[in-house]
Amino acid sequence: MQEEAEEKELFLGHFLPENCMLLVIACHAAVCVFFIATTSSVVQVDVAGYTITPELQIGLSCWSLFGIFTIMGAIIGLNWGRGFPVTLYFGYLIVSSVLLAAISLDLVRRSGECVFVKQDLDTQRLGNSFSCSIITGIVVLICLTLQILAGFSCYVVWMVREDLWRSQERGESSSLLLRDSKAKDLMRGSWNSLPTQGRQPAWGTIGLRTTDLGR
Repeated sequence: MQEEAEEKELFLGHFLPENCMLLVIACHAAVCVFFIATTSSVVQVDVAGYTITPELQIGLSCWSLFGIFTIMGAIIGLNWGRGFPVTLYFGYLIVSSVLLAAISLDLVRRSGECVFVKQDLDTQRLGNSFSCSIITGIVVLICLTLQILAGFSCYVVWMVREDLWRSQERGESSSLLLRDSKAKDLMRGSWNSLPTQGRQPAWGTIGLRTTDLGR
C-alpha cells in the first residue's frame, strides 16, 4: 500500500487528487444547488445585460440537477474504485467548461463595447473610455479566474479517473491470474487422480486433490 501511494501522482507534489476532487465536488454541488434554488418559472432575470428567461432558467436548473446525479455517481465511483462514474462526471465538467468559455467570450466582447457602462455624472466628466477600460479589465479578470478554476477541476477529475482505471485494470489482471492458477491446480489434481501402471492402492487409501474455482 505504501508503494502504491508513492507511485500515485500528487497535485503540486503535495495534495492527493482524491482530496482535490472532493473539494471540487463540494463547490460544484453548492453551485448546482444555488441554480436549482433560485430558478423561477415566471420571473425573468436581467444580469449584466443578459435577459435570463424562465425557459432558460428551467434548462439551467435541469442541467444542474443532472450535475447533482453525476456528482453522486462520482462519489460512489471514488468510494468503490470504479472508473466509469468518474468518467461520466469528467465528461459533464468538460461540457460545462465549454459552455462557460462561450459565455465568458461573449461577456468580454460586450464589455469591450462598453455595454456595462452606465451614463452618469462621472462618465459625463471623464468620458466613457476610463470607465469602460476599468469594467473591461474586471470582466476579463473574472472570466479568466473562472476558466482557470474550470480547468483545474477538469484536470483533477482526469487524474483521479486515470488512477481508478489503472487500479481497476490491475485488479482484473490479478483476478485472471488467480483463476488461471486455480485452473492449473485443478488440472494437475485431475491428472494425479488417474490410475498409474502397476499395482493400485486400495480403495479410499488416497484422497483426490480438488480445487474450487469459485473461491
